[in-house]
Amino acid sequence: MTVPTATGLEAAQTWRNLADLWPLLHAYLEPRKSGADTVRTPPASKPPMSLVASDLIQEISDWAWFYAAALMDETADGYVPSADVPSRLREIANRHGHFTTVPDRTALDFCDQAHELMRKAVGLIEKPVPKRWVGPCLDTCEGQLFVAPGRAAATCDLCGADVDLGAVNARLSRALESHLVKADEITTALRMLENKTPYSTIRTWIWRKRLKPVIESVDREGKPLTLYRLTDVLDLAKVRVAA
Repeated sequence: MTVPTATGLEAAQTWRNLADLWPLLHAYLEPRKSGADTVRTPPASKPPMSLVASDLIQEISDWAWFYAAALMDETADGYVPSADVPSRLREIANRHGHFTTVPDRTALDFCDQAHELMRKAVGLIEKPVPKRWVGPCLDTCEGQLFVAPGRAAATCDLCGADVDLGAVNARLSRALESHLVKADEITTALRMLENKTPYSTIRTWIWRKRLKPVIESVDREGKPLTLYRLTDVLDLAKVRVAA
């Protein structure tokens, strides 16, 4: 069993390439239309996240941690993995010799895994970046509005009307003024409003009682039910951005 030095170097570059592709892979989390143009997300349903993109992102993250943990356990230089996945992938690449110097099963797996993850990533990004769902049409039709990358207007998939994103966001903001959400629903709602506040920040707000519930009760199954006003979240998010 032989693993040429060039193969280890190529695998290292592949891990770096995956780090560079990390932001682009997240663009594919947006829902796709699953068939002809007439297939639409029903108005009352939530748009599904792309499971293919989600699974691949999780798989890359898991392998990044697997090899980073191996470096942490097997090296004596005090290596501590970075918190973010792209940095961790680059650290793995820079230390590829730890896995590929000896031509054994570990070296082959290190190279093969990089190749397999890149194969999946290429298969995903060869497709056009999906349009982003922003809600139902503002007119009387039952269509849904989608925004293509780089466009400043949303287009209805049924009547074909173009709607300014400012009008879409204004309507959505009005609709959400009295909207109550569970803690795990907040990031989804913020994402629809193009707000990128991470869930870890929301948890901190709740823990520090900066975000206070407006309802604390039980649901029909007797389970605890805690609801927050979305406008309270948006107010905190604005302060966070200003800071």
